Amino acid sequence: MVQLLGGRPIADVFDALTSNRPYRKEPFSTEQAIAMIKAGVGTHFDPAVAEAFFSITDEVLKIREQYKDQKDSLFLQLSGLGKTE
Repeated sequence: MVQLLGGRPIADVFDALTSNRPYRKEPFSTEQAIAMIKAGVGTHFDPAVAEAFFSITDEVLKIREQYKDQKDSLFLQLSGLGKTE
């Protein structure tokens, strides 16, 4: 039985896909990241949790914009695990 991932992993995956990473040249666009997450609904992500994430995409993007100039990923910034400058 496959365990589907809930809310925090969806947000973390979105952040990872749309943030700079040393192992890839450019981050994925918002549209690409959302399409990748949608492709994983039902196999990697719980459909109800994914639907909730998609329903607040505008709010997620506003938060992302607020923190876009930071070097750490959004997840690290909001969790308090990132570097302080």
